[in-house]
Amino acid sequence: MQPVRTKSPLALVLSSLAILLALLDPAPASAVTNDFVRFRITYGDATKYYRIDFDVELFTQDKPVTVSNFLAYVRSGRYDNSILHRLQPFRILQGGDVRVTNPYSHDPFAATYAIDSFGPITNEFFSGTIRSNLFGTLSMGLRSGDPNSATASWFFNLGDNHDLDADSGTQGPFTVFGQVSTNGLAPRGLELLRAFNTHDLNFGIMDTSTSSYDLNGCAPVVSYPDGDTNRFVEVPVVFTDRPDCVHYHDLYKVQILENGQTDVIIPRVTVTSPKTGAVVTTNFVVVSGTAEDNNEVAKVVAYSGENAFAASGTNSWSIVVTNLVPGTNRIYLEGTDTQGNHNQAVLSVFYSVKYPVSLAVSGGGTISGLANGQLLELTRTYSATARPGAGYRFLSWTGSVNSATSRIDFVMATNTAVTAVFLPNPFPGIKGVYSGLFHDTNEVEFRSSGFVTLTLTERGLYSGRVLWNGRTARWSGAFLPDGGSTNVVTLNSSNQVRFLMVADLSGGSDRITGEVTNSLFRSQLALDRAVFTGRGTNSSPWAGRYTMVLPRDTNAVVGPAGEGFAAVTSDARGVTTLAGVLGDGTRLASTGPISKRGSLPFFAPLYRGAGLAVGWLQFDTNQPTTDLSGLVNWTKPRLVAEPYNGLGFTNEMMLQGSRYTPPPGAPLLALTTASIGFTNGNLPAFFANDLLLDPDGAVTVPNGNTNKLSVSFTRATGLFSGAVTPPYLTTPVPFKGAVLQKQSRGSGLLFGTTRTSQVELGPQVEPEP
Repeated sequence: MQPVRTKSPLALVLSSLAILLALLDPAPASAVTNDFVRFRITYGDATKYYRIDFDVELFTQDKPVTVSNFLAYVRSGRYDNSILHRLQPFRILQGGDVRVTNPYSHDPFAATYAIDSFGPITNEFFSGTIRSNLFGTLSMGLRSGDPNSATASWFFNLGDNHDLDADSGTQGPFTVFGQVSTNGLAPRGLELLRAFNTHDLNFGIMDTSTSSYDLNGCAPVVSYPDGDTNRFVEVPVVFTDRPDCVHYHDLYKVQILENGQTDVIIPRVTVTSPKTGAVVTTNFVVVSGTAEDNNEVAKVVAYSGENAFAASGTNSWSIVVTNLVPGTNRIYLEGTDTQGNHNQAVLSVFYSVKYPVSLAVSGGGTISGLANGQLLELTRTYSATARPGAGYRFLSWTGSVNSATSRIDFVMATNTAVTAVFLPNPFPGIKGVYSGLFHDTNEVEFRSSGFVTLTLTERGLYSGRVLWNGRTARWSGAFLPDGGSTNVVTLNSSNQVRFLMVADLSGGSDRITGEVTNSLFRSQLALDRAVFTGRGTNSSPWAGRYTMVLPRDTNAVVGPAGEGFAAVTSDARGVTTLAGVLGDGTRLASTGPISKRGSLPFFAPLYRGAGLAVGWLQFDTNQPTTDLSGLVNWTKPRLVAEPYNGLGFTNEMMLQGSRYTPPPGAPLLALTTASIGFTNGNLPAFFANDLLLDPDGAVTVPNGNTNKLSVSFTRATGLFSGAVTPPYLTTPVPFKGAVLQKQSRGSGLLFGTTRTSQVELGPQVEPEP
């Protein structure tokens, strides 16, 4: 997409110019009889055309040879279609050196042509009144090393250039032969020159010779007949920000009119044939029309591409425009009256040239919209759609067009050849429901962690939901036949993440991997497919009940002393539900499917979406002390109103779980005597009580009950609860926990005043060192 072009200050001068009067050392009017010329600076095309006129007084009496030479170029028309080709703010604004064929063209600026010379003239700097190169004066250009080399080139002084008054040994002095007039009908020149002084390189001045200009796709400008491509390093342009390329209609065109013009009415040009948008089948077209003016039409010229064509006739005219290029040709018809006023009309014709298009198919599928070998018009835009056959998916277009979308729009060229590539559909074998997590594996954080589910169809389409930053978003998309997919999920204007995913098309891992990114983080993504149906041999080997302990983070400076716990239920389909309590007493719940490898995504939003517990759990019943384990990150925000750890923390928990089987007629643990201890948190010291675990599941406290301890077990879930009165209190405090049968122990938390305390149940509980 081309950047927006900002108008230079000259556009403001053209639309609204404040006239400031400033005279630069004029000679007494009664002492001279000088000539005047009118400079007309224009840019744009027939659809948007701007101009500004200003008068220049020529010092005919003081510099007769120089003025006569200049007027010879004016009268010959050699300055017509010339351009301002050099701008050095506060120094010079130069023209009269080169012209372009079609100043209205939208084509990139590519070529200029030297103005034919009448030959060099004698330097007149010291003739008559010696005039300095001051702001607003007009001087002749010179070739290096030769003060008598002036021909057609001229420049306006944009500053007080006293150094140009002297012979430097290689150049100069530069003859001043005119000055901008502030009187008469066109006194705007000084304001125009001041506007040019606001430009700088890449802000109204372009260097067309640089490598960066070429990298923008712009060819260097060639100046004929010498073929120099490094000439225009300071060309003024009408826009002020850097575009892709300079175009002809962006240049400042110069026209110079001789003495005393009062007629400012522009002629009217009308095209009568052909109609705009006409289609022709030859590389030429006959254009006819009319022109009218309040005085007399002098000529009509057609501009097309790099060519100019003179019309036969004036008020009624006809022109044969040749060298049309295939496609749309913009032809500019310019009418000029005898006073030099001109105006344009624009005509568009389409030169129809047809070539066959080459369409091919790789794999099982077809192409609709176009046929192989069909004749198409060059430069026209056409569409084609790839349609996969049964059991195939569209992959991409290759050749003249490279695209992953099934429908393509392309501009016809002489050698257009495209192939639609189809691959066998890989998705029927991996369709299903996937769920998993994304988080930074090096440092798990709330802002970069989330839970993802998606349902993948046999066509590679998916939909599901994303839980992130305490919010839920629905999402949908499609995987490419190579297994890749890119998607952007937006929760609100400030929460957006980009998913880059790859599905394992082999079906070996039943997994989708990738990464999730935004401007703040880059997290790893893993989703597992739910493979168990719960029927026959396709049942989860981990179905059953489990109990789990969520130990406190012993390396954390801040956090609860109590330990969390949960009851876990997993069915034959692998759907696993976890419900329990964290170490600060916060309720905990998570549900998800177990993968075929026994992994379970654990994601529990907490504190009304402001915190979470996240991590992967692994089922493995072959371990000696655990059947379920995993590292979980627990983030709690600052919540001053919370009774426990209101300042917040981020801790790690190494979860431990055990399969739980309610023992018929026996204690929950393979123990007859046990001990339950309480420590840390608000407790000033460790204390414990012995327990007797009866075969019928009852619990008694031997040797008296100094701490008023009561404990009961829930046989269905493996959880326990009770109350105890610490030695320094008079009222009982509640506690909760869960047993781990494989370790013959239990763990939980005691609810204190400002902190929770640790509860340990086992054969013999000792205080921590």
